[in-house]
Amino acid sequence: EYSEDSNSEPNVDLENQYYNSKALKEDDPKAALSSFQKVLELEGEKGEWGFKALKQMIKINFKLGNYPEMMNRYKQLLTYIRSAVTRNYSEKSINSILDYISTSKQVWIPVREFCSNSLRLKGFS
Repeated sequence: EYSEDSNSEPNVDLENQYYNSKALKEDDPKAALSSFQKVLELEGEKGEWGFKALKQMIKINFKLGNYPEMMNRYKQLLTYIRSAVTRNYSEKSINSILDYISTSKQVWIPVREFCSNSLRLKGFS
């Protein structure tokens, strides 16, 4: 019964770090990226908070026009899918990211690379 309590502390720290990072997103996106990186470092093993942090990092990098880093983070996010989050949640998240990017009025990197990574993950290529 004590092990559950000792495991919940790091999750609270991760959750707090995630939400503190998210609060920075609009006013200071570069600080938010650093803060989300800390979520990944605190997490250790791949898990839900790291997945959520990567989703935010993808969106921030896209908004900043940092497309190579956005793609790196997207590829990193794809490595979480089989072990850290459920298939249903991961598919909804990927669709959400694709919607976010495809509906943006920003200049966009080749969609082909982005989609091919997603399709490869789902076993379509």
